[in-house]
Amino acid sequence: MGEHGHYGEGQTVLISEKVLQFMCFDAKEASGGSSDRTKYGNSNYPVSNIDQWLNSDKGAGQWWSKTHSYDQAPTNDNVSSNYNEYDQKPGFLNGFSTEFKNELIEASLPYMQPTKEGGTKITVKRKVFLPSVEEIGGTQEGEGTTIAYFKTGEPAAYPTAQAVSNSEYSSDSTVNVNKFAYYWLRTKHTSSDDYYVRLKNNSSGAGLSGFNAYNGYTSGVRPLVNLSSSIRVSDSADTSGVYSIVWNSEPTLDDLPELGEQKTTPFNISYCGRDADGDKLSVTATLNGNSIYSKSNLSPGISQTIQITKTMIDNYGLNGKNTIEITVSDGKESVSKSTTFTRSQTQLTVHGAEPLSYDEMPKNVGVKLVADIPEGAKMTVFCCNNGNDDNPTWEDCTDEVKNNTLHTFTNTTKIAEKWGVNIKIVVQKENASKSATIGGFGGVV
Repeated sequence: MGEHGHYGEGQTVLISEKVLQFMCFDAKEASGGSSDRTKYGNSNYPVSNIDQWLNSDKGAGQWWSKTHSYDQAPTNDNVSSNYNEYDQKPGFLNGFSTEFKNELIEASLPYMQPTKEGGTKITVKRKVFLPSVEEIGGTQEGEGTTIAYFKTGEPAAYPTAQAVSNSEYSSDSTVNVNKFAYYWLRTKHTSSDDYYVRLKNNSSGAGLSGFNAYNGYTSGVRPLVNLSSSIRVSDSADTSGVYSIVWNSEPTLDDLPELGEQKTTPFNISYCGRDADGDKLSVTATLNGNSIYSKSNLSPGISQTIQITKTMIDNYGLNGKNTIEITVSDGKESVSKSTTFTRSQTQLTVHGAEPLSYDEMPKNVGVKLVADIPEGAKMTVFCCNNGNDDNPTWEDCTDEVKNNTLHTFTNTTKIAEKWGVNIKIVVQKENASKSATIGGFGGVV
């Protein structure tokens, strides 16, 4: 890590631990421009090959395009001694995850232009960039301040084994995993500043060197990136000693309440989804695999309630154990938990909502019934003629219903002002293995 807040509040600059690749700063330019740049490349960082490569995620051979009239790609013919051309390599960002690329923050970089560009200080905004002389602890052009890491840490860096292996130039003194490597800075040299560029040299401390921009055989790249300080890393390092960035926390769901008692009437179930990243949540719920609930854009950490209606229970709740499963998603990952309830409905009772009222006492009733009563179940049909009373006198008329005959009331008294005929059907499950259904019923007085 380089430093928190170096390029802005809530931002953290990171610098690669080692030199990642040997490559030129900029290739030789086409004829017609500066003769020196035609021979040695361009020291102007914002239009350099290395700057364009660092900020590209395009595939092999696709990252380069002209940044000015005389610009040329870093091909074999355009780099010093034909060493370490990189025009056919993929852009530096090509191998990084979408999450990483999306989190990169542009840093505002102070930059002193070469004399040919006016020699004035400007601001360059980049997501991936090279350090300046000042940022590694040196003094030259006033291009920023020293990054905290370089105030106490060693500015010199070793190359990676891959960088050494990939290099077309080999030298035990300059390209060696056990020797500090030269790496490019974004700062121009004070002399011959149209093609000469500053580097951190291959000695300990903040010592500097200067090379022609097209020199890629001993000069490497040690880039920096700027990220949000809120990004989290793994609690422990992997076997290589690397701490991984954690891009997303899996949402969590509090334990659901136990619902073990029988449920045959409506009830509520509460849940609470949480997310360490503060992401909005989407929630779904099922009853025995059937969708019963869906909500989105919910704030984490706030308890919510699902209403389990009688219709849901009747349609999806079976006799025996029933499972409610709730799933919470943050759009990237999801987590589910479940709870169960029993439904053991051994008796079904239905009756008319309101009795049919009469001034004179009804003496007989004929009951018509549409029902599917499974084998093993017992059905009893009751009727009354004082249905407006608080406690009607129910009479068993099951046999008459089965025989399609009239039932003669035995009751001759009432308390209410009017007589009232009503019908009640009671189905007891007993040994039945299937559910009973009552489609409708009616009576004729």
